[in-house]
Amino acid sequence: MKIQSLQVLRALAAWLVVYHHYMQIFHSFNSTSSIGEFFSSRGGFGVDLFFVLSGFMMYLAASRPSTDGWSFFIKRLFRVFPTYWFFTVIIIIAVALIPNAFIYNQYTAYTLIQSLLFIPHENVSGLGVYPVLTVGWTLNYEVLFYSILAVCLAVFKRKGIYICCALILLFPVVFYSFDNVTMSVIKSPKMWQFVFGMAIGYIFLKYKIIEIQLFKTGLISLIAGGIVLSGIVGYGLIHTTISASLIVIGFILINNLFNEKNLLTQFLIKLGDYSYSTYLAHILVLGVLFNFFGSNPSPLKEVFVIISLSLTTYIISHYSYKYIENSSFINTLKVKIIKK
Repeated sequence: MKIQSLQVLRALAAWLVVYHHYMQIFHSFNSTSSIGEFFSSRGGFGVDLFFVLSGFMMYLAASRPSTDGWSFFIKRLFRVFPTYWFFTVIIIIAVALIPNAFIYNQYTAYTLIQSLLFIPHENVSGLGVYPVLTVGWTLNYEVLFYSILAVCLAVFKRKGIYICCALILLFPVVFYSFDNVTMSVIKSPKMWQFVFGMAIGYIFLKYKIIEIQLFKTGLISLIAGGIVLSGIVGYGLIHTTISASLIVIGFILINNLFNEKNLLTQFLIKLGDYSYSTYLAHILVLGVLFNFFGSNPSPLKEVFVIISLSLTTYIISHYSYKYIENSSFINTLKVKIIKK
């Protein structure tokens, strides 16, 4: 069964991060409008949505009888690496052409290799534990999650899913005292968000809730997720994780609302398809726009910047999805490697 609503949610999560980074770069999170304040303070929540969503989708993928550790791992790597490497190369070119616009994308040969291989390391600029393509920090978590799940599937077969969950829950406790940048991801409680997603997948598959489509319950779940996200009961990792989980559940339950024949739904589903490229490409677009307009542009210029950011990111995402993510050459190579 197709879950169109999750494609829509992926699109919303990606664009939430896009405008969050706009507020970060152009306004240093100091916004005078309520909408700007929302993106400033809550835009990063898109990453929490991505992690819970990823856990859910990977549970569905790993639960298929045909899935084994090798094929699962190769499919995930081909999903992540080509596009990420492409935009990393583009960022390197951008750094050479307009270095002042990409001060947080500086690198050495060693940190570039670490970035390309998703090895956590300190950014040369002193920003923190970020790769050359800074938004790639989330992929350090994703790739680690995929790797653990793939190994567990290869060794433990169907039980590997549950072993994977147990390990991810234990690692932050076991490695808590390790004061090492390379270990920063594996010991991070943020990894637990994938387990929340997998738990949702388990419940929905076991009880066939996806087929039931409880619309009213879905709306209640969405409202509850919004309340938790608002900060009324506090705002931290546990709150964003619970909120993301409730919103993912809510979108699954209102799936019937998104009719594929509807033009708006078709557009939103396309945005969902493009979401990975959108996430990677927007930093490049923001850097170029910042180089021309600087921080705190006038109201008229800001409208132009936001429109330019949205349209340019969309166009780049479209072609990136078509010619890189969905490349026939890459798909053929992937199939050949899986069969070996």
